[in-house]
Amino acid sequence: MVTNDNNFVIFKVNDLFCALSCLDVQEIIRDLSKITNIAQAPPYIDGVINLRGKIVTVINLPHYFELEYKKADKDSIIIVDEEDEQIGLLVSEVIDVIDVSHIEIENTPAVPHKLNPLYVKSVMQMEKEIVAILNVHEILKVDLIESE
Repeated sequence: MVTNDNNFVIFKVNDLFCALSCLDVQEIIRDLSKITNIAQAPPYIDGVINLRGKIVTVINLPHYFELEYKKADKDSIIIVDEEDEQIGLLVSEVIDVIDVSHIEIENTPAVPHKLNPLYVKSVMQMEKEIVAILNVHEILKVDLIESE
C-alpha cells in the first residue's frame, strides 16, 4: 500500500480507535458480501474470501478481542501480509490513512482502553482520541497457536 513507516491506517474496532502501520497493510476491502462462512470455525473467524485467486482467512477483530460485535454498513476488511500469507482483519470502520511524523508515539505497556496489552505496540494521541497501534504480528502469532 505505502512504503513510508510514518503512515498509519486508522480504524475502529467497535468504539476503540486503532491503527496499523501502512507497511503491514496490503489493501482495504469494503465489500463484505464475498465472505464465505467456515463450518466449525472459532467464533473470531468470520470465514474466507477469494482475493484474486488466493483464499484469505478473515478474522473478526471485535470477536477476537472478546468484544461485542455489531454488524454495520462501514465494516471493512484490512488485508495484512504476514510471512507471505495474507490475512483479513474485519474492523468496524476504516477512518483514514495519516502521516504521524508530527504526532508523538509512546511505547507504553499501559493500554488506555479495553485491549490486551499484548496486542498493542504503542499508542498515540489523535485529536481527542487515544489510538492503539496494534502489533499485527503478535495478533496473528496467537491466532496461529490457537488454531493448531
